[in-house]
Amino acid sequence: MSPHDCPRLRPDLIHRTIEMGRDPMVVTKDPVSHSYFHFTENEHAMLAMADGKRSLVGIVAAMQTRMSPMEIEMNSVIQFFEQAIE
Repeated sequence: MSPHDCPRLRPDLIHRTIEMGRDPMVVTKDPVSHSYFHFTENEHAMLAMADGKRSLVGIVAAMQTRMSPMEIEMNSVIQFFEQAIE
């Protein structure tokens, strides 16, 4: 995966926010595999930006704005999406 790729989140995934301790988590269900995945709100925000039109460069820029002053590293975002695709 390269910084100019435009990942796309499958539209059939089901997302629900739940309270786990002090921090909300987003549980995502894959209706095909019946698997469940847990994401932080920021991880889910990144996934939600994966519309097939926005590149990873654009996602990183948007996350930089959202999470400022925290730095978002491109390599971390690429690894996150590579794992999410598996």
